[in-house]
Amino acid sequence: MIDLPQETLVKVTFRCDEQSKQKMLNSDCIIHISVGQEYHEGEKFLSTMDLINKTFKSCTIMLCDTLQRHSLRMKHPELSEDEIYNKALALGDEWLKRNSGAYKHLSIDSKIMRWDEWLNHPDYAKYRKQIDELYNTNIDYKNKIHSTINKFLERQGLSNDEMSFKLCEAYILEECPILVPLWAQTGCQFIIYPRFRTDAMSATYQYFVGNAEQNILQEVAWKVNKRTVPKKLSFSYVKKDA
Repeated sequence: MIDLPQETLVKVTFRCDEQSKQKMLNSDCIIHISVGQEYHEGEKFLSTMDLINKTFKSCTIMLCDTLQRHSLRMKHPELSEDEIYNKALALGDEWLKRNSGAYKHLSIDSKIMRWDEWLNHPDYAKYRKQIDELYNTNIDYKNKIHSTINKFLERQGLSNDEMSFKLCEAYILEECPILVPLWAQTGCQFIIYPRFRTDAMSATYQYFVGNAEQNILQEVAWKVNKRTVPKKLSFSYVKKDA
């Protein structure tokens, strides 16, 4: 476990208006963790959790670890399915150990859930079937997913790579049932992630939640800046023995 500093020079702020910030107070949130992304590591993550700790009444830390096996396959095509799965799981274990100082000291109610818990949810198969049917029958929905895939592949320099396209497709079709209809069942009001929803996720949200449940899974992005004056963290801090 890392030593938890008492101050930070990293400033994390939510990208929304003051009215939305007021609605967050005493609400529940889910923070969606992409393993390996620098904004979910070190002092940036610590400062994000500090802001969550001061804002919400509870937080579910959603570790999307084994979901990453699809993107890991792009980098390690030589590995078997079991090897890829075990690698993704191990990276999740390492993330939890490396960043434990940022979540073990929260003063609000919190819990950690890992991707396999949601894949094994009794309603996952039902929603996955609905997502697959929507993808195969609704051209607009399919186009939104393809748009999301193509934007990602372009950023990675993998445009027109058929294998990478198929892996991205598998990734998105697996995550959509969880990030929208299953998370909506929790009644959680806010989803915390650095960026706003992709085209694919926005379309899924509109289909399953739409305008009828404006208080469910409201997206909150954040931005990171440097502070000129250190800020004291809100955690309950106990210094480790030397």
